[in-house]
Amino acid sequence: ADDQSNDLLVYPNPVSSLLHIESKSTDIQISIYSVSGRRLLQTVEKTVDISSFIPGTYLIHITEGDKTLIRRILKQ
Repeated sequence: ADDQSNDLLVYPNPVSSLLHIESKSTDIQISIYSVSGRRLLQTVEKTVDISSFIPGTYLIHITEGDKTLIRRILKQ
């Protein structure tokens, strides 16, 4: 299977302030959603400061080209 999601790292998890996204792709877009589906942030930066977010679960949508991967993170 041609599944390249192993090339994607989202850390640390749980996270308290800086979230790091590591991807071999240079063309990525990152969106962070609340569990209720509201988009809270959109960026192309691979380091995201979420220290202002209230603690809880968030969904990170990482779009690489025509592929979108979703990772669940816990904000402490």
